[in-house]
Amino acid sequence: MNSSFPLGLPAPTTIYLVLYVVTFALHALVIGYVLAGAGWLAVYSARESRWPHAKGAADVVRDWLPFALGVGITAGVAPLLFIQILYRESFYTANLLLFHRWMAIVPVLLVGFYMLYLQKSEALSDRGPGVRTVVALLAFACFLFTGYAFVENHLLALDRDAWVAFYGDGQMFYASSVAAPRFLIWCGGSLSTFAIGLALQLRKRTLEPKTVRMIAVLGIIGLVAATAGAGWLSAVSNTGASEVAFGAAAMPYTVVAIAAVVFVLTSWTSVAVGAKLGSKHTLVIAGAQIVLVLAASVVREVWRLSHFDLEVLAVHHARAAKSGGAVIFLVFVVINVYVLFWCARLTRAGLRQGSGRGKGIES
Repeated sequence: MNSSFPLGLPAPTTIYLVLYVVTFALHALVIGYVLAGAGWLAVYSARESRWPHAKGAADVVRDWLPFALGVGITAGVAPLLFIQILYRESFYTANLLLFHRWMAIVPVLLVGFYMLYLQKSEALSDRGPGVRTVVALLAFACFLFTGYAFVENHLLALDRDAWVAFYGDGQMFYASSVAAPRFLIWCGGSLSTFAIGLALQLRKRTLEPKTVRMIAVLGIIGLVAATAGAGWLSAVSNTGASEVAFGAAAMPYTVVAIAAVVFVLTSWTSVAVGAKLGSKHTLVIAGAQIVLVLAASVVREVWRLSHFDLEVLAVHHARAAKSGGAVIFLVFVVINVYVLFWCARLTRAGLRQGSGRGKGIES
């Protein structure tokens, strides 16, 4: 690609890529809240007696995580559809090669889902901190496994040279030097997203300075970890990750992502020092985080595209575009968005009425 993404590409390829990037970014924002939120709850459960200032935040996260997971899974359907159109052969091949471990995502997610609901139950709240911590850790482990499985699948799909040996040896795990840094980027970005989500949920409350600083520190740690992961990836990648990021197609988005990281880091540092977080300030930081995730998603996709012959892909995309279904897809998008907002209103109303552990919570 010699032009900035997605310019210079055939119309069907451009449409599918743009739709994929946008829907993937939405999925990443929601599922990042789930992954980091589950991890933070596990840490809180282990240190509950030492973190009294975090109880309100823990109650909010505990109440909303099951709904957030449902939204995240729902939001993941669209990018899963588009990736099958964009990279049909490589995506299906990676699925088949990983087979049992890839299919294990479904039962693992089910266990994680039930662990989130169990954390909300009164039966568990009456148990000791040890039991609550084990349940929280199990939920977090389920989402960690799922996240890493997607990273592994993504990388195996790009490594065509490894397919024959992987199948012939009956391997179950795909080893790659870039798997760890990519997963670190995911985990760090998730923590940064979680901090933003938590700040948005608590923005109407009068928060203790310790709580404000905690949220800011989470955001800072997440961005630093994700940035470190990006640097690590650039250092160990043998496929020119840095060249792609600063090439013609991705350069504008890389610059935007770097600027967003600097802005959000500066903002969180200011919040941590002043221990104050206004509603408008929170919305501005959230906007910058969304821009960051979108820009990073484009860079990620340009890096993947660099592994393929775009002319060959374009033929498949043009054929897919003629198969129809666009109107049906858009209709169901509208229906799903409406249902999600309706469910969110019901969940919020239930929490405000004091159902379960969410009594009196303002989200």
